[in-house]
Amino acid sequence: MFKYLKIGEGITLDTVLLVSGGLAGFFFGGWHQTLTILLVIQGLDVFTGILVGIKDKRVSSTLMRKGLVKKVGIWILIVFTHMIDLLLFQGQMVTQSAVLFAFIAQEGLSLAENLGNIGVIVPPNVTQYLAQVKNKGESDNSNKG
Repeated sequence: MFKYLKIGEGITLDTVLLVSGGLAGFFFGGWHQTLTILLVIQGLDVFTGILVGIKDKRVSSTLMRKGLVKKVGIWILIVFTHMIDLLLFQGQMVTQSAVLFAFIAQEGLSLAENLGNIGVIVPPNVTQYLAQVKNKGESDNSNKG
């Protein structure tokens, strides 16, 4: 079915999907649910950050650029932790999982803060849980160091 959907000259959707899957496997050990969760939360954080900027009449391309660069850096670190897991833990997601949980919590806290800034009431237990997950991920990382 996908081989008939042409993207460019000689490039079909099935080829793009095959290459994407191969790259995800190499760089991340495969695409898994925690990567999807982080990606969605980061997207929501960016979107709500823009909403906060609009609400406060302080939309800044410089701040957004800095935030996006930081988010790309997070993904580079995730690739790096996968390489550590390959080297030290026979591909078991030890270091990568700890880093993913810490960043999911960090991005979740940022998202909750943005939501609060635009007037959405975030239940305190949600932010407390995210803080616990973040602290657990950070302590797991410091123990491996």
